[in-house]
Amino acid sequence: MKRSAELQKILLKIGLLYQQDISTLPEHIVDNGFLLFSSFHVQKQHVLLSCFKNVFMGNFKGFHLFFSDFSSDYSIDDNALGYKQTIAVLQSTDFSLPRFCLLPKSTERFTVKLDHLGQDFMLPMFKGYKKRPFSGYPRLKRRYTLRSPKLPAPEKLLSMSFMAYLDDHPGWFMEGNNDALLLYRRGRKIKPSDIYGFIEDAVEIGRLLAANTRKS
Repeated sequence: MKRSAELQKILLKIGLLYQQDISTLPEHIVDNGFLLFSSFHVQKQHVLLSCFKNVFMGNFKGFHLFFSDFSSDYSIDDNALGYKQTIAVLQSTDFSLPRFCLLPKSTERFTVKLDHLGQDFMLPMFKGYKKRPFSGYPRLKRRYTLRSPKLPAPEKLLSMSFMAYLDDHPGWFMEGNNDALLLYRRGRKIKPSDIYGFIEDAVEIGRLLAANTRKS
């Protein structure tokens, strides 16, 4: 309750409303095929809904912002302990995003937790997602992997200014599709004192990405 109260004090000031009794997730959360929300245990919406806590929504600096803490149940190692992280989903009519995932190279291997029968499915979370080479800063290429089932020339998605910003702000995970962009730092619940900076960074990434993918 303490975290919820602290978040309310901060986020209400910037126009986000606390969704205390949320019963249905927005369409852009469930219909865009985000891998973070697609693990073995959350295929039913009521189960997926239970993974979200401290949900806030509202308009902020040109985006519709969905903010939440989210508990995922797949891991990057064989122990599959699961992760909790703070997420931001930006929605904008300016977005025309292909389905893609950009993630730090140190966390490319995702596995899924044991099911109720004790079987380790080890499902590849990126089935159908191919690695896509992308030009840009050499340091960024060493840090990040770009994956997508089908992606136009990467330079049509990732501008030099976008890659420069990401190079200076490492550690972001992001997924995009259609009019929505999901951002988070894997396994990290953002401290209330750092929430505004987290949102500002997410919005800046969205702004840079929208400028290169704006609908005609």
